[in-house]
Amino acid sequence: MYRSTWTVMLIATMAVAQFFCATSQATAAVIAADNFNSYTPGSILDQGTIGDGWESAYTGLVSERDYATPLRDVASGGMAGFGQSLELGHTDVSTRPSNNNIVQRLFTPQTDTLYVGLAFKMTGFDTEGVGTYFLGDFFQLYVNNTSNTEGWTGSQGDSLSTGVDVNPDEGSGAFTRKCGDQTLSSTLPTNDTVHRMVMKVSKSFPGFTAYDQVALFVDQETEGTPDAARDENETTTPTFDTVSVLHVRIWGMELDDRVFLDELRIATTYADALPELPILEPVPGDTNDDRIVDDVDAKVLAGRWGQTGLTGGYSVGDFNADGAVDARDAAILAAQWGNHMGGESAAAVPEPGTIVLLLGMALAALPRRSRG
Repeated sequence: MYRSTWTVMLIATMAVAQFFCATSQATAAVIAADNFNSYTPGSILDQGTIGDGWESAYTGLVSERDYATPLRDVASGGMAGFGQSLELGHTDVSTRPSNNNIVQRLFTPQTDTLYVGLAFKMTGFDTEGVGTYFLGDFFQLYVNNTSNTEGWTGSQGDSLSTGVDVNPDEGSGAFTRKCGDQTLSSTLPTNDTVHRMVMKVSKSFPGFTAYDQVALFVDQETEGTPDAARDENETTTPTFDTVSVLHVRIWGMELDDRVFLDELRIATTYADALPELPILEPVPGDTNDDRIVDDVDAKVLAGRWGQTGLTGGYSVGDFNADGAVDARDAAILAAQWGNHMGGESAAAVPEPGTIVLLLGMALAALPRRSRG
């Protein structure tokens, strides 16, 4: 009897140990993460210490060339449904934009396959520049084991990286780089659209001295065929055998160009690095699903005014789904006017011309008295 009791206790103890071991391993899959929601809105990210699992604060770097003033602020509304995001760009481009390693942060050193995932949105990325300098736009995430001390060239020459390059001479697309050698994807992520990116860095085989492979996956739910990759069959190979620093670099961006980053995750599996996208409810009054109720939507409403038997819902200006476009839909549009990117209305006031348009449509809908 005693032996049976001890056997049961031993089995139970082993089961509990296996449970906690499995739980620990599952938790350890995410090495570091940050969603930027706990920072003070509008705060500069320099020396920011919020986030999970990081080994240091963010370090903001200023270019050693006086071409541009870098922007790295935490902002609301840049990416619909994400709350606050990291906003990157320039507040002054002077005579030309900058080439700037804009921010970096250290995480626990890794020696095995690693995934870096995030959600991002570009605004204003094109092939233009300031004068004849730095034509095109560019942002880059790269990893290695070297902290930068200045913002110009940095350590990206010995790194593995991914990003987006809009270049009038060399082609445009999402890319991977091994040191300075680049491979472009066949498609370019679109402006003003939230995309998901996962970078995978690895070694040719277990125990290999240096990291020598990088692959990029854009908007892929699972780890499939990379959109771009650099492998071990190349002469240029990084020298680092551990990875511990994440860098962000921007290049050529004009004054109004922006990159928004969110749901940053460093993990040991693809699934844990892949950012989650928020489920967004449609915005009443928004006909083109850009989460902004403005003149564009008012014109759609005007174009459908008085029509009945409609089935297109919001896209045709029927915001109350009764199959008709009338004064009730105009009232909904006016009440929702503004930017809803951050989840709340901007409480803006329509332009005078739009007000006249809405009032005119509303008056047209009133019943007319017969003469006599």
